[in-house]
Amino acid sequence: MSDATSIPRTSLVEARDGRVANEDQHDDQQVERARKRKRSLRKGTHSCWACKRRKEKCSLGDGGDVCTGCLRRGTKCISQDFSDDDAEETVDANAAPATAARLQHIEDMVAQLTSHILNRRQSYIRYMPAKDMSPSPAAGDTLSLAAPPAYTAHPASPSELIASGTGMSLARSQVLSQTLHSSLPCPQDIQLLRRASARHPVLSTIHITRSYATLRREGVQPTDGVLPEPPPVTSKPVLIAKYLLQVAVSLQEMQSVTYPELGCLREPASVLIERCANTAVNLVMRQDELLGSIESLEGVVLESVYQCNCGRLRLSWMALQRAMRLGQAMGLHLAGRTIHQREALHSLEPSDTHVELPHLWFRIVHYDLQLSRMLGLPPGAADASRNDVPTPFDIAVETPEGYLEQVYRHVMVLALAQRSPTGSSPPDVKSTQALDQELQRAANAMPNHWWLPPNLAESSKSPPKLFWDMRRLIVQMLHHDLRTQLNVPYVLAKGGEADTQRSELARIACVNSSREVLSRFILLRDFNRTASSCRFANFLGLMAAITLVLAHLGGNRRHLHPQDQDQFAFQVDCLLSHQAPSDRAMMEQALETMRCVSSSSGDTLCAQSADVLHRLLEVEASNNLYLHTGTSYVSVHSQSDSNGQPTTGASASASASAPEEGERIFIPYFGAMRIVRPNDNDAAAACETTAKMAIDDGAGMNSGYPPAHGAVDLVDPLLLDLRDEDWMSQSIDMTFLDAFLEETT
Repeated sequence: MSDATSIPRTSLVEARDGRVANEDQHDDQQVERARKRKRSLRKGTHSCWACKRRKEKCSLGDGGDVCTGCLRRGTKCISQDFSDDDAEETVDANAAPATAARLQHIEDMVAQLTSHILNRRQSYIRYMPAKDMSPSPAAGDTLSLAAPPAYTAHPASPSELIASGTGMSLARSQVLSQTLHSSLPCPQDIQLLRRASARHPVLSTIHITRSYATLRREGVQPTDGVLPEPPPVTSKPVLIAKYLLQVAVSLQEMQSVTYPELGCLREPASVLIERCANTAVNLVMRQDELLGSIESLEGVVLESVYQCNCGRLRLSWMALQRAMRLGQAMGLHLAGRTIHQREALHSLEPSDTHVELPHLWFRIVHYDLQLSRMLGLPPGAADASRNDVPTPFDIAVETPEGYLEQVYRHVMVLALAQRSPTGSSPPDVKSTQALDQELQRAANAMPNHWWLPPNLAESSKSPPKLFWDMRRLIVQMLHHDLRTQLNVPYVLAKGGEADTQRSELARIACVNSSREVLSRFILLRDFNRTASSCRFANFLGLMAAITLVLAHLGGNRRHLHPQDQDQFAFQVDCLLSHQAPSDRAMMEQALETMRCVSSSSGDTLCAQSADVLHRLLEVEASNNLYLHTGTSYVSVHSQSDSNGQPTTGASASASASAPEEGERIFIPYFGAMRIVRPNDNDAAAACETTAKMAIDDGAGMNSGYPPAHGAVDLVDPLLLDLRDEDWMSQSIDMTFLDAFLEETT
């Protein structure tokens, strides 16, 4: 045959190999189709393999082929219609290179970390002074390597513990970061919340890390109050935990009316709040080896805000105690620290941290004092010797809100320090008058129009203006509440004519201040019906209503016949009697507001607050009925013997053992009180039946505002709650709300 028609041997071999390859490829395709053939499933099986392994509910998103669980976790969503081997082999094939890369990355980082530790120790030994232990700054490049010698007395920071091998390992830190990151809302929900917060910023917490003066000077920035982008999964656990708490607190502050986007979330807002907060608190914020940075301190403060918004005031107070100890370990409580020493504090993201450390410490102490007053617990770091009076310079550089809060901190610290440790007598009159004058001077330093209640409906059109008006309203409520608490101990005191006049003057002050607080509470809650928002204002409103009720129950002495009554007290009674109808209308309006907030949000705390106020209003109405019939009256004073002296020893025991009917209630302002009903079977009581509120001396031992004289057979309600095995999970933490220990007769 010719060369043109001949077929080379190499071409035959290539053709044969091609046929074999095609046959092999055809066989592989047949096998692949066989493996991907749909499996027969039981009726009702709809979950994917990933959700089946995790035993989670599998539900598809709107118009998508990926379930919400896989979307949140970032895993591949493979239906059980296909073989499980496909999913496992695909995951293994994709995971093997990634795992090898992560292991290599970890080994490289460990090597770099070891080298850095050795260099740091050598630098510290080389630059450490031999004798002089004063905190003189070293060279610029050594400030970031070693702490100043005066600061080395503090415990090692968590970053140093991790680096030295005694803290959390790097591998554990990465696993923890992945766990925290998996608790974030799905990307769609995060972007939805970011758009909602950009449209109407959530500015309720920006004053925690920046002072009012800075916010006024620089203005509220467009990015303030906008939920930031989530940190990557490779971030430090503290950064992810802080972001989780930011999400939880932002959702708590969002109103469904203002933010209709909340109805479009893939998960309910309540589920997101609980999961984000619990994960961050349990895995990071209560793990001491992870704390020590500025961001961790911010996170612990956010935990306290979250617990307070939930109504768990004791847990909020406990979180503040941890924040205070952490701040002290970082040296924030040292007023003489230099700027260089403060800059040397550990920050995980120095470029993104906009925190004024002195102001953050002030905010922690200020919140601690407020919660300590509310719960009757000792403050954490209230040092009266270091409590300076605000100067006129502070008025010039600060905003009205900032200056007043400095004055209030000064007053709260001194008021707590001047209280008798045994609660056996009211505070010194001159000291209380000095504190009252401090409040007067602070109020007079403000422009007169500043004290007008703001128009929140008009301010809501501008988020920055709404922020300033809300802060002004809260500061106004705090001002009048402090004036109430300064005068409350004298309302319950007994003594001679001078003490009676002081008691009646204090009673007038309490009534006027309570009206101011209550009117602003109604204004705030008519505008904002979200129960978890402005929880502190809820407490101030409730205490003002209770104080107003008790003041109208008769003062410290009221007799049926005016000629037997002290003339000054009689004139005060006449004055308050004319104002009683309008006061009762205001209290009933506050009661209705509490019920509306409870019904709209399902908040148990508001419901029980309304129940307490409702029952006290019933007592006040019954008292007015008795007064009109001339058969009985109610007297608000300490339990005393016939000589007007406090009951002690045997007399107190006899009084405690006497059969008394009625209700007992614990209020931090007053202590433990008993509302005793008249005993119709007692002949002596038929002539002059008296309902006394007996004050428990022991309940105010640790309170900043102890009760007046006398004692009854009550143990501290706080101890009762602590003995309850479920007290940590209680959603109601204010002891007076559940302290009606006996049924009304």
